[in-house]
Amino acid sequence: MDADRRHWEKRLQAIAVELISEPARIEAAYKVKAVRVEPVGVIYLWPISG
Repeated sequence: MDADRRHWEKRLQAIAVELISEPARIEAAYKVKAVRVEPVGVIYLWPISG
């Protein structure tokens, strides 16, 4: 029981630190790491009668 109490005391301290660090870590995971430029073709269709 004492070991459980010691563990929870350490865990509560870790949670206090995680509340500060985790949002930044999660946001960094969603940042774009590579930028790609892909060619796009455009076609205009003109009517023959027109």
